This record gives sequence, C-alpha cells and structure tokens, in this order.
Amino acid sequence: MDHRVLKTKQALRVALFQLLDTKTMTTITVTELCRSAHIDRRTFYIHYDNITQIFEDYELELSQQVRQALTGSFHNPTILLHTFDHILMANYVGLRLLCLNATHLVLIDKLKTMLFNTMCAALTPPPTPRQVIIIRHICAGLMDTYVYWFKNPDLLTYEQLNQINHEVLQSHLALL
Repeated sequence: MDHRVLKTKQALRVALFQLLDTKTMTTITVTELCRSAHIDRRTFYIHYDNITQIFEDYELELSQQVRQALTGSFHNPTILLHTFDHILMANYVGLRLLCLNATHLVLIDKLKTMLFNTMCAALTPPPTPRQVIIIRHICAGLMDTYVYWFKNPDLLTYEQLNQINHEVLQSHLALL
C-alpha cells in the first residue's frame, strides 16, 4: 500500500481513538474527525464511506496480526500470549481508550468476536463444540483481563498480569 495512504489512514485512526476518549462512535462527525486528523474531508471519502469503516479496518488489521501469529503455534501458551502482548502494545493507545470508556463496550465485544473467529479458523480440523466453548472463554477472558488492567493499573503490574494470563491460558489450552 502507498505510504501516503498508510499515513492518512493512521492519522484518521489516531484521531478516531482520541475522539473516542470523550465521545461515542455514533456522535463523532466526519468533519470533526478530519479536523482532528488534519485531513481534508475529500481525502477521508477517498478511503472511507463512513467513520465505522476506520474501526473495521482496525479490526481487520488486528485479525491479520493474530492469524499470522497463530499459524503453527496455536497450542503454545507462551507464543500465544506473546502474540497478544505484541498486539496489545502495538495498539496500546487505541485499546486503552476503548477499554476505559464504558460506551465502547460494543467495540470491545467486536474485538472479542474477531479474536474468537480468528482462533477458531486457526484450528484444523474445525473446532468441536467443546473446543468452541473453551476458545470463547479464552478470548473473553484475555480481553476482559486487559480491560480490567486498563481500568485498575495500580493493582497489578503488566508483568504480573502477563504471568497470571500465562498460567490461565496454559490451563485452558490443556483442555483443548
């Protein structure tokens, strides 16, 4: 993808997450977003039809990162947790803003669903109903622990959170 397109999309994403700190997705206008991103409205409409598509791009990018990282290493808790850690840190600002604002719970749910679908797709053969429940629990649990940590950063260090997640993930993966 052209460097200018990447730069424009990144600016729009950053501006969107900054605005999501105080507003809901449905109350943000294209004009407001473009002003915040220092992007012309015409440029916005070259890339997107609406603001929701920026978040959909974000979901797709996260999904691709997870899918790529899971290839061949799905049952290894260390690699799986390292994947989540890498993705979390690479998207720290946006995820933190989403997690700290209760009005964005639907977006967190969408990320849980994306993570679930990506993990299910990584299994061959397709997961059994039992495995589906375990994977659902893993995805919801990991996202919920990050949400909890963002809301209560003084209760645990990030290293402590990772250690707990590793232990829980190891026990869940053993059930698969």
